Amino acid sequence: MKIYFVILLIYAPIALSSSLKGERYSRRKFTEFMNMDPNVTVSPGDRAILRCKVAYLGTKKIQWTREKPDGSADMLTVGKFVFFPDDRYSIDYNYRTNEWQLIITDVRPEDDGIYKCGISSRHSKSFSFRLRVRTVSIYGHEFYEVGSSIRIVCNATGRPHAPDDILWLKNGRAIDEKSSRILITKRVEKLVIISVMAIEEAEKGDQGEYKCVSTNQDSAEIKLVILNAQTRMRKDSNGQQRYKELGYNSTEGVARASRKIILSLLLFALGR
Repeated sequence: MKIYFVILLIYAPIALSSSLKGERYSRRKFTEFMNMDPNVTVSPGDRAILRCKVAYLGTKKIQWTREKPDGSADMLTVGKFVFFPDDRYSIDYNYRTNEWQLIITDVRPEDDGIYKCGISSRHSKSFSFRLRVRTVSIYGHEFYEVGSSIRIVCNATGRPHAPDDILWLKNGRAIDEKSSRILITKRVEKLVIISVMAIEEAEKGDQGEYKCVSTNQDSAEIKLVILNAQTRMRKDSNGQQRYKELGYNSTEGVARASRKIILSLLLFALGR
């Protein structure tokens, strides 16, 4: 009995110590990626922000890399240090959200690709982001008056050469380029094909969604609103733009405003 008691005294502290170590180990907080959107889409000239959220980073470092076509990778950043020789790249850490943000300013088509946010450790982990740079951009006013001229410009970029063509659609249907009121021109400058669509003497029927689609299957769209001479914009209580038929033309509006001013001046003079 004495022998068993001695053995118990020797091994009990060891067992208790092992149990406590196991409990502490089970309570350890492991570094892990949080919920993130892996897809980021921007237009040329925009600023792209890739947000990598990591919990319980501890003393480990965040590394940003970019995949190359040959399967290798460019080292962009380690911690808060930027190693990539391009001033458009920077790193920022948001303490509130645990976000390590890779920021690319003045985005170019060649920035399109796969970027990885990695954790430097023995068992390295990484999370992949897909940065997509739109190759098609559309420019033009959204509001036109009846009788005015409409002009919309579409630029489509390609690599290693410009797209072969651009197709124009209105409300999902191809636009008739032979129309007497519609003139569509196209020209190529290096890696870009530029198409201009002009519509003379705008009508209410010209209102709708216009889309230009490149042969690279990328697209951009714009919504046009055709206003009557008596239509004016106003803002509702939520700050959204709405349209209101005022019931009088701009000349009548000026006349009314003038009469109000004259009446106010007369009342002021009489009051003196």
